[in-house]
Amino acid sequence: MNSARINTIIGISIGVLVVFSLLNIYLLQTRYTKVAEAEVIAQEIMRPAVIQVIKLTTNECEDCFDIEKAVTAVKNQNVNITEETLLDGGSQEAQELVKKYNIAKLPTLVIQGELNKSESLMKFYENNGVVIDANTSIYTNIQPPYYDVQQGKVIGHVVVLNIIDASCKQCISLEQVENALTKAGVRVVKTAPYEYDSNEGQELIAEYGVTRIPAMLIAQEIDVYEVIKKDIQTLAGNAKNGFYAIHSQLPPYRDLQKNAVVGLVDLIELTDKSCTTCYDVKTNEQILQRFGIVLNKINELDVSAQEGQDLIAKYTITKVPMIIVSPEVAVYPSFDQVWQSVGAVEDDGFYVMRNPQLLGTYKDLTTNKVVAAQNA
Repeated sequence: MNSARINTIIGISIGVLVVFSLLNIYLLQTRYTKVAEAEVIAQEIMRPAVIQVIKLTTNECEDCFDIEKAVTAVKNQNVNITEETLLDGGSQEAQELVKKYNIAKLPTLVIQGELNKSESLMKFYENNGVVIDANTSIYTNIQPPYYDVQQGKVIGHVVVLNIIDASCKQCISLEQVENALTKAGVRVVKTAPYEYDSNEGQELIAEYGVTRIPAMLIAQEIDVYEVIKKDIQTLAGNAKNGFYAIHSQLPPYRDLQKNAVVGLVDLIELTDKSCTTCYDVKTNEQILQRFGIVLNKINELDVSAQEGQDLIAKYTITKVPMIIVSPEVAVYPSFDQVWQSVGAVEDDGFYVMRNPQLLGTYKDLTTNKVVAAQNA
């Protein structure tokens, strides 16, 4: 091969190498450019949205919704709040914003800036308020109490009227209902309790159809509390004259139709003191109390006493220890079903235990023998 041809091949090879080098440089530069562009895009995506927040408050309501909770909710998003402005709802500037954006509740937030920077951010504004445009949103997720601009008054102060019978020390209190309302965020405005037999109490009873005491009248304004509204309606049904009436659901309570307290239960405990291995009749007290039964009087009798003998004859009692429960226990709905396996309800309404063996060792009065408890 002559030198000229060799030189030609060498020249072509060098040219090809130069082209490949230039191509690699171009590809690398292109790749670097795309990586840089991707980094810029990623940084832009991660960059907090720049917004400004105007807090509109009101002096009309000291215990209204804490607008700082809304500000915190906004700050928990990927945002950079560059300016926070506080305006009183009565100021001219605030009034102009209220009119411009048709704001219905105070306090509230006017949020301005890069609202649509990301889909998730826009979703937050939509879920918690009204999006006016790409740059303005009004935060409307305001819980009561709040100031209603159109009505010109505070909404969410719930009046609660309690009708009580102070003479019934054992009547079930409705205080737990009020506590539940408070825990649910309801702002309760209480009044002094009304005795059921007072003039005011009688007027409330007649107006709202109260049948049991204690009773609680809850203003219908509680409907603005969506989290509790259905529960109240379930307990009280429909509102009447602006109030829901909640009656005592558990005895003891005063039945106004009977004009008597029902649910105070008397208990007779009949034992044989000669049976030292018999089960403890006091166990029955604990069982009754587990059913929520309120015991009024407890009479302890022995089979040797005349009163005990009279009961044995009256109810044909054959086993002791046992109990006799007064008819007032019938107002405890869950008790009847359980009692079927324990005893019987006599013609006079008294509940007489027939199967004390279910609780342990007993004495058979017909044989005068002690019967030991059977192991299960």
